[in-house]
Amino acid sequence: MKNSRYIIFNQNETKGQIEAAQSDMTQVEHTIANYFLNNEELTDFSSKRISALLYVSEATLSRFAKKCGFKGYREFIFAYEKDLKEEKNGTVSEKDISLFTKKVQSSYQKLLQEKGILAGAVGDKILRLVPPLIITEKEVDIFVTNLTAVLAEVEKGA
Repeated sequence: MKNSRYIIFNQNETKGQIEAAQSDMTQVEHTIANYFLNNEELTDFSSKRISALLYVSEATLSRFAKKCGFKGYREFIFAYEKDLKEEKNGTVSEKDISLFTKKVQSSYQKLLQEKGILAGAVGDKILRLVPPLIITEKEVDIFVTNLTAVLAEVEKGA
């Protein structure tokens, strides 16, 4: 699910890889990405059929798959079909939950950095707040108010 600025949850791992690679894609590759991100049906994903459907070359499909982190289009489709089947069956693995947790954590960090609350993350478990380290009661109240607003914004998008 998406809100206007942050990816909160991906339907499956393959779609997550597509979304992660979108910033480096050409306009044609964005067209391919949108097809796979919006598709929910198992169908014939042969390169011949998809290239004809999207008016792109089979080589473009291969470049798209490589940009998403796969060795080629066949490997991409194998993973994509597997994820679609799991999605249809309602299968949720520990890997899916871990991916979701990391995406939520990343979204919170981005929001907190935008609001000037968070200076950065140090590893997975340590957050560095914006200095100064000695803060007043009023500053704590402002922090809590901003943090509450960020959490409400994330919940609204979820």
